[in-house]
Amino acid sequence: MKKIFISFFILSIFTYLLLSCSDTTPSIITVHPALIYEYSAINSKPVERLSVFVQPNTEVERFLKMEIENLNTGFTWTIYEPDIIESGTRSFVGSPVLMPYEKQEFPFGEYKLTYTDVASRSVVKKFILKKPASFEKNPIHKLAYKDIDSKKVAKDFIFDRVVLYDENGEIIFYGGQKREFLIIEEVRKYYPEARVMRKYRMVNDNSCGILLAPIYLPEYINKDEEIEED
Repeated sequence: MKKIFISFFILSIFTYLLLSCSDTTPSIITVHPALIYEYSAINSKPVERLSVFVQPNTEVERFLKMEIENLNTGFTWTIYEPDIIESGTRSFVGSPVLMPYEKQEFPFGEYKLTYTDVASRSVVKKFILKKPASFEKNPIHKLAYKDIDSKKVAKDFIFDRVVLYDENGEIIFYGGQKREFLIIEEVRKYYPEARVMRKYRMVNDNSCGILLAPIYLPEYINKDEEIEED
């Protein structure tokens, strides 16, 4: 009888702890919105998309849906099948490919984000999408690609990142400029799996960015080995 009581007691404590962990009321630690202008080619117009990720205080597996509403227009975007990003011990959930309404642009201003978990409990967080100073007089659609690439315009996009993709379009590197990227013909010497390289230019708070046209990387040829073979 004593053993049964102890086992039942331990089971009760374990069940309580388990339910307590999974039944935590959701809250949002951080919100990371970014308005992205993406060029598919140097002679194309940029495609606008919105990336929004949140870091919840609960397991991202308990995600049910996320609604994002612009408070000026009432336009709403709902995410049911999110992307999950792991960074160390932190997990982020959201989508990098929210598209504007047809023939519209993403409105700047205040947005309301509603995060709902599998227990249908919601938490609300607001964020502001700010227009970069560069676009106050000259919208990006009116700027020449070569001027953006050479930094003659959009000068508040001061931080450069490099993105490398493999043959399946998966990102294998995202980070700052390195000497390995200066000579296009040698990039695959250091990153053999890379097939495409793109530059990502962003403002200082990463709330807006420009993803420049893809550069298709040639196969690396070791000229020293070729000379030796001859």
